[in-house]
Amino acid sequence: LMAERNPTPTRSVSEGVLTRLGQRIGTCLAPCPGMNQPARFSRVRIVVADDNRDTATGLARLLREAGFQVVGTVFSGTAALQAIESLRPDVAILDIVMPGLDGCEVAESVRAWPQPRPRLIALSGLSRIWDRAAAAEAGFIAHFSKPVPFNALRTLLESYAAADDASS
Repeated sequence: LMAERNPTPTRSVSEGVLTRLGQRIGTCLAPCPGMNQPARFSRVRIVVADDNRDTATGLARLLREAGFQVVGTVFSGTAALQAIESLRPDVAILDIVMPGLDGCEVAESVRAWPQPRPRLIALSGLSRIWDRAAAAEAGFIAHFSKPVPFNALRTLLESYAAADDASS
């Protein structure tokens, strides 16, 4: 039964997780349209924070393969706040429910900082309308439900690169 669902053997557990992650979000891990974008996307510096290590590292890998610069991958809200403060990314993609500080608490702290602040994107299993409203109130400018629709996330990040190019 498992062989039917995933006919190609995986080289490691992480490869298997990434393959399943790629299948769930409708993208591929080998070269596919839109991957390995021009160098301008590599100027978009991103921090990824999720307490699920497979989700965080898998998303970071997909973002790198799409041409973005992931400067930090962390696994708690406290580590996310520290990474955002020290690495000063352009974008932070945060899970909402994490140990330490939750994603909304991180967003509220970052929102209080002087400009320039990173754009904050919520990535969460919490997707009801009141969850999205709470995320927006905390300072998130976008909210994606898990599993992440990678093409939509990539398009949003590409729009940030284009906007930054236009303002330069």
